[in-house]
Amino acid sequence: MESGERWLVLTESGECYTKSKQTRRRFQRILDRRLRAALAGAPSAELVRRRRRLLVRVCEPADLERAGRAAARTFGIHRVAEATPLAEEPLDALLAEVADRARERVRGRTFAVRLRARGGQSWRTTDVAADLGARLVGVSAGVNLDSPEVEVRLEADGDVAWLIERVWQGPGGLPLGSQDVVATLISGGFDSAVAAGMVMARGCPTDFVHMTLECAQSDHATAVAHHLARQWAVGTRPRLWMLDFQPVRQALLTHVCSQLRQVVLKQVMLAAADRLAQRVGYPALVTGESIGQVSSQTLANLAEIDRAATRTVLRPLAGLPKQDIIDRAHQLGTHDLSVRAKEVCDLSDGPVAVAATTGELAEAAGDLIQPLVATALDSLQVVDLSVWMPGAPGVPVIDAEADVPVVRVDGPEDAEAVPTGQPLALSGRDALRVATRLVAQGRDVRVAQPSAAATETTAA
Repeated sequence: MESGERWLVLTESGECYTKSKQTRRRFQRILDRRLRAALAGAPSAELVRRRRRLLVRVCEPADLERAGRAAARTFGIHRVAEATPLAEEPLDALLAEVADRARERVRGRTFAVRLRARGGQSWRTTDVAADLGARLVGVSAGVNLDSPEVEVRLEADGDVAWLIERVWQGPGGLPLGSQDVVATLISGGFDSAVAAGMVMARGCPTDFVHMTLECAQSDHATAVAHHLARQWAVGTRPRLWMLDFQPVRQALLTHVCSQLRQVVLKQVMLAAADRLAQRVGYPALVTGESIGQVSSQTLANLAEIDRAATRTVLRPLAGLPKQDIIDRAHQLGTHDLSVRAKEVCDLSDGPVAVAATTGELAEAAGDLIQPLVATALDSLQVVDLSVWMPGAPGVPVIDAEADVPVVRVDGPEDAEAVPTGQPLALSGRDALRVATRLVAQGRDVRVAQPSAAATETTAA
């Protein structure tokens, strides 16, 4: 380890250690890919696996903060610590150096020594911690093992001892991409963003589905999804699908009684997302509902809403109170975006039925749901959130057989050859990324209906 290098010591989520060797190796490969993508913003940072340690070597001090924060936003990481490597032997020299480095930190303050060791050391951690404490107590305000003002942390690893300087708390969970890609229905409010973050923490990359009821709300929803993609899904390419639900809104206001409108609206939303998931290949849908939070989210109503889908519906917030959801929004960094979102889904003029029955809903909606779903899917647009810019419109999605020239785009060289001056559709591995940029520039570009294989590349 060369002079001038700075180091980060990464601790993987405890869940990763409980898996079989084969599964853990797979998780480590995925985690390493995610970390390397996250560290791309700190060019001098290099990921290193040294024996049982996961480390980041940083050659330029200016990159240290960026690397630490990026690693701490990587699912599968429990903790990121800035640490100084010191020779573990001779022990007396190690303790003298640690005391010298820690003396100013503990001066006039209460402190505690926290020492961990692995590697078959010949000494006992309690004895060494007491020795180090004795070297520091004279300049401090005393030892406080329960709630010290300063913690002196030392982690011995056989030949190297790491003096922990500061710590970023990671999100834990499973590495993003260790589970299948799902589709999260996102509104722009607190709940759906937190639901997305929770399934991402379980290893599921997520694309997003937004039903447009008002333009301003759609801008918020896209901004929230973009934040989640940029901050928490680096190394993947999440997509946001948009469906125009203005015709749905008008039809429900015209044809469905007030007390059932909310439940029917949720049925149409779930049915449309389910049809999209069938086309693209998502095995599950994710929603932000919490049991009993509002009238349309009673257990009876949720059971009826689920009848509109043919695949698994995940509700990670089901048992969370609202304050816990808001606290998690703060942790994700979506709170300040979501707090500005307007409620546009409330179509009722009064109380909402808390236990709508199958018969009541069938009579209220009649034959409306399937035609409304078909109309919504005809309006389908999509953006690649990894390159989306605020204010940019969505890219229209068309069938591959549509009467417009289709250009295949699989890489940068194909993107350079995209014709100008005519309407066209793009297909291929890089089609959405290129189309998202071109539409933002005012080009008349669509994308051909993607397949399930295209979805898999978002988690690669």
